[in-house]
Formats: sequence, C-alpha cells, structure tokens
Amino acid sequence: MRTSAMLKLVAAATLIAASAAQAAVIRYAAVLGPEVTGATGSGFVVVDCLVCGSGRLKPDVVFFGETVPRQRVEECLALVDGARVLLVLGSSLTVMSGYRFVLRAVERGIPVAIVNRGPTRGDSRAAVRLDAPLGQVLPDLARRLLP
Repeated sequence: MRTSAMLKLVAAATLIAASAAQAAVIRYAAVLGPEVTGATGSGFVVVDCLVCGSGRLKPDVVFFGETVPRQRVEECLALVDGARVLLVLGSSLTVMSGYRFVLRAVERGIPVAIVNRGPTRGDSRAAVRLDAPLGQVLPDLARRLLP
C-alpha cells in the first residue's frame, strides 16, 4: 500500500496513546529536574516521592519484565474494540503485552497498521506495514493530519 494511502488510513484511526502514563512520565521528569542528563543515564539519581513519601519515585509505566496492571489492559482492549484502525509505532511486538492488541484488532476485523524499523511479530497480520524510522514518518504524518 502506498504511503499516501496509509496516511489516509491512519487519519481515520483511533490512536491508543497512553496519555495518563505519558503525563506521569512528564511529572517524573519534572521532579528529577535538569540534573538528569545523558542518554545512558549518567547523573541519574532515583529520588523519593515528594507527594506520598512512600519511597522511590517510579513513573506510571510498565518496564520490561513487569506485569501490566489488569485494569490498564482492559482499558486498552476497550480502546481497540472501539477503534477503526490500530496503529503500532516503533514496536517489535515481541512480548505479548503489546502483541495482544494486534490479535484483538484482527479478531474484531479492525485493520492494523505498523510503522517500525525491521520486522515485527505482527507483520503477517498487518493491513499496512511501513519499514521506516519514526523520526521521519511521524513529523510528516503530523503535518498532514494536524490543522
């Protein structure tokens, strides 16, 4: 499928963006401040939560190897069920925590579009597959979709 056709497909999509998790990460970064530098985490210091005082501050994201909370899974499955298209961005879908949403979409007859560098576990189930860097694809997509 041509890129322009994919963009039209994506334009009609309901995107699953974990906005609550993103907001938590932003709050997390704001608490840590500018002293956290370097892609390797040099200078990174884990701080205690200043709000609840319960110990180490952790962003509201699931790290590799952790279990995704059941409520979050159910909320995401409901979003997939209501979507016209499932867009997967930058994931190999190697672990079931992400791949399950592709399976759910396919089971419900919802087309899947994947943008990733290299192969993914969901490639055979995708209606659209684009092997490209997100840094190139997403700015163009945003320019086309946003007023």
